Amino acid sequence: MLAGLERVRICVAYRLGSKTVDEMPLDSDDLAAAEPVYEEMEGWPVATSSDTPPSATKAAARFVARVGELVGRPVWATSWGAARSETILTRDPFASDLSV
Repeated sequence: MLAGLERVRICVAYRLGSKTVDEMPLDSDDLAAAEPVYEEMEGWPVATSSDTPPSATKAAARFVARVGELVGRPVWATSWGAARSETILTRDPFASDLSV
């Protein structure tokens, strides 16, 4: 979905007047007034075949790792299609310790 973009952006906070908050405002008026604060990262090319995973590129791997950091949870699988060969496991999902 994001492959092929020159740059990708992740919303990391919201600016409400002079305040910056790291969670999306729940109040509809605050949300309407909020300005997203983005972290911009390098994009990555479209995979040329199912044998070329987007996560094999450094930029895609950095993006996935950064999302894991921001949500405070490990990313243990990355998939770019329905076939088993189109999924990379970076941790054992059945391991007893899945903490960060």
